[in-house]
Amino acid sequence: TVVRTMAKAGFARVKAVLSGDTLVLVGNSGGAGPPPELQVTLASLSAPRLGNPSRGDEAWAWASREFLRKLAINQAVKFKVAYRVESIKRDFADVTLTDGNRNLGVEMARAGWAKVKSSGDGKSAAFDEMTAAAAEAEAAGKGVYNTDAEASAAAVRTVEWRTDDAAALLPTLKAASPVDAVVEMVRDGASLRAYLPAFGRMVNFNMAGVQCPRLNAASGGRKRGGAGGAGGDS
Repeated sequence: TVVRTMAKAGFARVKAVLSGDTLVLVGNSGGAGPPPELQVTLASLSAPRLGNPSRGDEAWAWASREFLRKLAINQAVKFKVAYRVESIKRDFADVTLTDGNRNLGVEMARAGWAKVKSSGDGKSAAFDEMTAAAAEAEAAGKGVYNTDAEASAAAVRTVEWRTDDAAALLPTLKAASPVDAVVEMVRDGASLRAYLPAFGRMVNFNMAGVQCPRLNAASGGRKRGGAGGAGGDS
């Protein structure tokens, strides 16, 4: 299967939240095959970068992503690509929740979880409102504008990205059950990848007693995750 791309404006649902400023949108399938998708970064916004196995989080990156995830995951939205930066092949868009007509960029700026930036390539249609919201957040010391050094240091996760001895970890998880988790990717109908905040671990899970067809990673596996993938529901 091939992931189809979407039009640059219209209505969609938020399939995944990759960071405090980047989303994966999914449209209607319109027939056989997977629905179209579009990865966008919120226009005129810059959030702290989440880490990966080769580098750590920037301060407040997890809190920023979680704020946007809880606000937007699986929500119906209206979107329009405001500009594209060809050098990084990235689309920057205005995205608004259809329920309440809230612009996600404005909401992130108001909460202080992302900074407003100008770009020679274009800007958000809500740039002035975002700028005013960001100024209020900065004056109040919200989110990334928190100047407390200890708080900033505590806002950086330490993540164990690999679990080399799953058998040794299992008793710990059983003893703590139930364990809160954030689904980062759905690999197929029976397996997923999740982050366990209380343990600071990224873990692969197979659902007990469930068997389903497996996706071929070369042709149909999606690194951006399955439904409710990266940054999916808790």
